[in-house]
Amino acid sequence: MGKKISLILAIVCTTLVFGQSKVSYYPMLNFSGTISPGKFVNLKGSAIHLNGFLEYTLDRKYSVRGDIYKFIQGAVSSSNLVLPYQLNQLYVGAFRSFGKNHWRQYIGFQPGITLSRDMLSSNNIPQISPSFGLKVGSSFSFYKYFNFYIDVSFNKTQLRGVLSSTNNLNEFLFSGGLGFQLPRKIKKVLIPHWL
Repeated sequence: MGKKISLILAIVCTTLVFGQSKVSYYPMLNFSGTISPGKFVNLKGSAIHLNGFLEYTLDRKYSVRGDIYKFIQGAVSSSNLVLPYQLNQLYVGAFRSFGKNHWRQYIGFQPGITLSRDMLSSNNIPQISPSFGLKVGSSFSFYKYFNFYIDVSFNKTQLRGVLSSTNNLNEFLFSGGLGFQLPRKIKKVLIPHWL
């Protein structure tokens, strides 16, 4: 028991020591992948997605981020008959960040597309539909190349191809985990004073 407590304290102290250095290497490239549980708004059910993102942080305030969601078939708990068989989503949008030093909060809007297919369609052809996502989150950089993040997104999308009509698959998705960041160094260019 004492060894476990010592190991936990050593990890926490190491994290705090490495976390004291400022992460101010902008622009920066952030990326990660995780499993995202989701909760449908209109349907009584939940689903699980594989989620990956790539973010180019221009400075402390602005960034461009792309998210991709891959629906895991068979990981749905619902009593509804209309369920997705395939639901792949791709979003790209702009983000605004707040916070100081290592702690960063962000909010963003991402237009995107959804490739969906349901279980009941006779033709079983994937359908493409427009969608969008709203995302809020927070990240903590504890080392030059790593951060912990957690975010919540609302994805507005549709399931097309259903025999009766188009069904809304609006969903709240939760993501979090270890993120990776690659600082990009910019060469300073001297500009003559007469320009």
